Amino acid sequence: MQRESYWDYMGRRRREERMQGLINLGQIEIAEMQKQVHSMQLRIIELHSQVVNLENQIVSLGGDVKQLELDI
Repeated sequence: MQRESYWDYMGRRRREERMQGLINLGQIEIAEMQKQVHSMQLRIIELHSQVVNLENQIVSLGGDVKQLELDI
């Protein structure tokens, strides 16, 4: 087995650190995207509850939920 020279070792080590840094950046980016997806899901739930409340108000006023009304 032949020993690795100093410069070969330093080059290999630098490549490995660079790859590890890219992996860490990828993990950070994925975590950020997951946080954004979660906040969008919460917003969808909030908007859905608003739609249900508005539909309930329409029904309580005697209207039809599927009827579109235009002020002409």
